[in-house]
Amino acid sequence: MINGILAAEELIASRVAYTFRTYPKQITAAIAALLLSAGGGAFAVASLGPDAAKLPVKQVFEVVTPLSFAEQTEALDSHSFTLFRTEITRSSDTAEALLQRLGIADTSAATFVRANPEARSALLSRPGRTVTAEATQENALQKLSARWIPDGDGGFKRLVIEKTSAGFTATHRS
Repeated sequence: MINGILAAEELIASRVAYTFRTYPKQITAAIAALLLSAGGGAFAVASLGPDAAKLPVKQVFEVVTPLSFAEQTEALDSHSFTLFRTEITRSSDTAEALLQRLGIADTSAATFVRANPEARSALLSRPGRTVTAEATQENALQKLSARWIPDGDGGFKRLVIEKTSAGFTATHRS
């Protein structure tokens, strides 16, 4: 029985394919006529609705007082943004080059990356590691996170460099 159903499906599929190969223009014309008829029917049904000119119109008036320009400027000045950027490390990276690609202009962060052995070994001369940076709106580094999968380990490792009140700190997490 299953073979009979499969044979019938194959026969129908071959006849449909033959019809489409033989009469492509006629089939296209039939589909276009069907779409035009459906569009005309939708237009006819839509025009049966109420006349928009006869619908009631209500106007609502409300007094709106905007904030003063000085208050708006003060609110914008007091608001701070945290900018997020992601890059992939390159084998030719230096601390300055990596931070520059991340859009960070922070010499103290570059000095810390060069001086810290964990940061230097995790970030510099290690291609293919994903580095995500959080920066202030002045492009100063707040937090830098590097993630990678060590060879043959299976898990991933992460190095996080954060700015604290005492300077930068680096923590290695697995």
